[in-house]
Amino acid sequence: MINTRRVRGRRWLRFGNFDQLLAEVRRLHAAPHRALGNWSLAQIVMHVGRVMHGSIDGSQAPAQFPLPARIVGRLFLRPFLLHVAVPAGIQPPPAVRREFMFDQADFDEAFGCLESGVHRLGHQTTRVVHPLLGRLSAAQWDKFHLRHAEMHLGFIVPG
Repeated sequence: MINTRRVRGRRWLRFGNFDQLLAEVRRLHAAPHRALGNWSLAQIVMHVGRVMHGSIDGSQAPAQFPLPARIVGRLFLRPFLLHVAVPAGIQPPPAVRREFMFDQADFDEAFGCLESGVHRLGHQTTRVVHPLLGRLSAAQWDKFHLRHAEMHLGFIVPG
């Protein structure tokens, strides 16, 4: 298992909207690429899509971050994560890992999950409470999803 906090050569991405995210995933899939981290492009795409659905539907096993982490998340991390970047190497609680992380993924299935997640985000305004950052508006959730995707897709390098 690669310590993703120390990976060199990651790309720094910035998506202004979900169309840019989808275009980048299509571009990466259509050309040779390599993964610098622990996940393939398909695993990343499935993870990002499932998290989008989870922000609307909730989780089957809700994450319980420790109280100090939730306080820090709401007061200090929220502005950073929504406006700057999601850092690599964060280890979510085991329940979250089981539901939102995948050992294998088929790209076509993963891309379908991502596309339907983006569609739902654009057409449904209801969102659950983020387990670390607290209550977020739909617009804040959208920013979170874009920053989250930027971090993960930064581990996929074209060429």
